[in-house]
Amino acid sequence: MQQAGPSQIAVYTADSSGNLTTTSTAANMPKTSVTSVTDVRISPNDKFIAIAGTSGLEVFHFNGANPITHFTGPLATGEVDHVMWDDADHLYAISTSAGKLMVFTVTSTAATQASGSPYAIASPQNMAVLTK
Repeated sequence: MQQAGPSQIAVYTADSSGNLTTTSTAANMPKTSVTSVTDVRISPNDKFIAIAGTSGLEVFHFNGANPITHFTGPLATGEVDHVMWDDADHLYAISTSAGKLMVFTVTSTAATQASGSPYAIASPQNMAVLTK
């Protein structure tokens, strides 16, 4: 199946019976600059959502039941396969094809790449993050 356009992000709320409701519409759902989404993760503090794909990585504001809003432009270009968050506002992303681990600090005002990032890693496949 061919995608009709840029990916858009909707928010749904589930009640105790599993019924879904939304205020998301085609007009208020943000479009991502990331094509062919490969991973989606909400930060532990529920403030951000990271979207990874074949053309990069982008972070949005997660606003609970309200529509998601843009936060950053592309933080990385090229394929990003997996993303994970820790409890200290760090976003980790790996690119299998590029053999890279990227690390970002994401706060309410900015997303900045960590010193030394990206790190070369031979054939990364997946990751787990444990905050200590």
